[in-house]
Amino acid sequence: EVTMVATLLFAAGLLVRSYGHISGMEPGFDSRGVLTLQLSLDDARYAEAEKIRELFRDSQTRLESIPGVASASVALTLPYERPLNLPFTLPGDGEQSQRITNVVYVTPGFFETLDIPLLQGRPIQEGDRGGTPYVAVANQAFVEEHVRDQSALGIPVGMGFGGEEGVQIVGVVGNVLQRAGWGVDKTPVWETPTLYLAAAQASDGFMRQVHVWFSPSWIIKGNASQSDLAAQVTQAFRVVDADLPVARLAELQEVMDQAFARERFEAAFLLAVAGFALLLAGIGLYGIVAHEALERRAEMGLRMALGATPAKAVWTTGVSGVTLTILGLVLGSVVSIPVGHLMGGLIYGVTPFDPWTMLFLVGILTLFSALASFIPAAKIGRTDPGEILKEG
Repeated sequence: EVTMVATLLFAAGLLVRSYGHISGMEPGFDSRGVLTLQLSLDDARYAEAEKIRELFRDSQTRLESIPGVASASVALTLPYERPLNLPFTLPGDGEQSQRITNVVYVTPGFFETLDIPLLQGRPIQEGDRGGTPYVAVANQAFVEEHVRDQSALGIPVGMGFGGEEGVQIVGVVGNVLQRAGWGVDKTPVWETPTLYLAAAQASDGFMRQVHVWFSPSWIIKGNASQSDLAAQVTQAFRVVDADLPVARLAELQEVMDQAFARERFEAAFLLAVAGFALLLAGIGLYGIVAHEALERRAEMGLRMALGATPAKAVWTTGVSGVTLTILGLVLGSVVSIPVGHLMGGLIYGVTPFDPWTMLFLVGILTLFSALASFIPAAKIGRTDPGEILKEG
């Protein structure tokens, strides 16, 4: 039982430590006071990009007129979500280039609304619209992965969004955590290379295609209570377009928490199973020591009558349970080594044989076994040796 409990506790500890690591990662933006509204635009009324641009402009203007709203913007996907992935080329790439990046269209004010730092150049602006050169803002991860030693500003990026001309990088911003459907995911969310495109420059075909799979999100930053703000935002969209189906209305922090729902469930479930197994093991140890205390009652009475202290009698009786725990811990530690390696794809930020998890395991099992062993053994120390000998 102790071996099984040790293995389960170690596995649960790894998952808990892993969840603590990913939930403590720096997101790269400020989610405080941010409300998000996701709407489906897979609608015949919004088959043309111009209709979508009008919707974005009208809704942003109305949202920013709400008292307490500091700014509002629209993005194809939010941080911590899986963005669109597109292939691209850079100057000098051959025909067999396999480059791929995350792509998110945004409206002006996106970076300011989320407090994403601008590192170089400029953000997406109102002047970036149809008929002007196609532009993009790259994040730092994109620059480090694909540009490296040269300045990213002014580099043309070949991709379908900008036609034959592609897009030109006009700014560099900090990284935000998000998912990616390509490459080797080191964690559920990570600083993936990303290009931010101007929503006002998207073509009809691009908008129709992406809105089949993605529903854009309105991002509203305010200083009012979230419940009051949600009601006012909902009312604003009833005026703009009451027929648009709302896919989700939630605080940005909820979206971030949802990104780790699977990892949180795995850790909680295995921890609950390990806790139940620990309880069963404790009951088993208690029963073993209680039975031994009953069998050795006469022996301990004789020892105390001959001069042994009650503490010595309690220790002699209860140490058997601790000995069983130590043997179980040794076996459990051996079994935990391959278990930790098997969990390599489920843990992030911790090693398969994490010393802190093992130290916690040893401490909790030692304490629990001591309580389960010495509580029944303590009854002998409180008994008069003369009464024990009379019973014998």
